[in-house]
Amino acid sequence: IGAARSGDVAAAKEDVSKLEEAVAHREGESKATGYDVSAEKATDLREAEAWLMYAEGDSAKAISSLRAAADREDAKGLDSVTMPAHEMLGDLLMELKKPSDAIAAYKVVLAEAPNRFDALLGAAQASQAAGDTRSAKDYYSQLLKIADPAADRPELKEAKSYLATKP
Repeated sequence: IGAARSGDVAAAKEDVSKLEEAVAHREGESKATGYDVSAEKATDLREAEAWLMYAEGDSAKAISSLRAAADREDAKGLDSVTMPAHEMLGDLLMELKKPSDAIAAYKVVLAEAPNRFDALLGAAQASQAAGDTRSAKDYYSQLLKIADPAADRPELKEAKSYLATKP
């Protein structure tokens, strides 16, 4: 995903190929130990493929694939140690300059994980880009509430700066 998001299509293709092998191995191990394995494509593989599609210039397929991954997560539940597919979808939609659609994706994440840092940041930035000053202020304010006051992250400086200019 990182290679694809950086525009390194060759590395992303190689990484997706390796992930396909890892997923096949993981699913094989699960079957061998008696666990059910879904016939659907694994969410992590679908996400990686979606970002590769985006890097290759096929935004429509990328959106469709990430939506499918998000739908699968909605049906199966979130894995607590991975980035939610809806959050990735929001990030992709922001890259595609579709902030209103991105807000909807971030809201799905925030409904389940209200204090998720990256979803709050994404929702704030998407609201700002969509011209919804009130929502942007609300999301940035919530982001600052959950962060350590001594934290020195650039995202928190962005939030403080935005709130200072929008009383």
